[in-house]
Amino acid sequence: ENKVLEEIRDAVKEYYHVLQGIQKTNEKVIQDMKECKAIAKENKALREENEALKKEIKELKEHAKNIRKNVLKEVANANSGHPGGSLSAADIVTVLYFHVMDITAENAASPDRDRFVLCKGHASPLLYAAFAEKGLIPEEELMTFRKINSRLSGHPDGKKIPAIDMSTGSLGQ
Repeated sequence: ENKVLEEIRDAVKEYYHVLQGIQKTNEKVIQDMKECKAIAKENKALREENEALKKEIKELKEHAKNIRKNVLKEVANANSGHPGGSLSAADIVTVLYFHVMDITAENAASPDRDRFVLCKGHASPLLYAAFAEKGLIPEEELMTFRKINSRLSGHPDGKKIPAIDMSTGSLGQ
């Protein structure tokens, strides 16, 4: 009888240890599942952020393309100007005006808005094209580039358009 009771006790102890092992395994599985859910949630957020960035990049590329087209239209219509300097900086100016800087038609004349100085003033067609794309000047006005009495001269003139922060040019105007 004692031997049978001892065997039962040993079996119960062994069973208890097995149950403890199963419980620890279950706790580990539950923790792993929680971590997997957290990772899945994070991955979903990253995918959504990635899609938003793709959309933003696509929009920036479209703005840059429109700006380049308008630079070429301005220079061709005026039969004068420097398209190379404007075209070479189109991507940078696009990112600045459409992603980085806080400038709108409403705050263009505000002293508190972001500022941009186009040092190479001969690239003014770029500045004007960016202004038109941003809605700071009417797109039709681009066809007055370098015309008599136009606000759009060969070098930016800060007295003519509020969004121009500094008159610039080859001699530093």
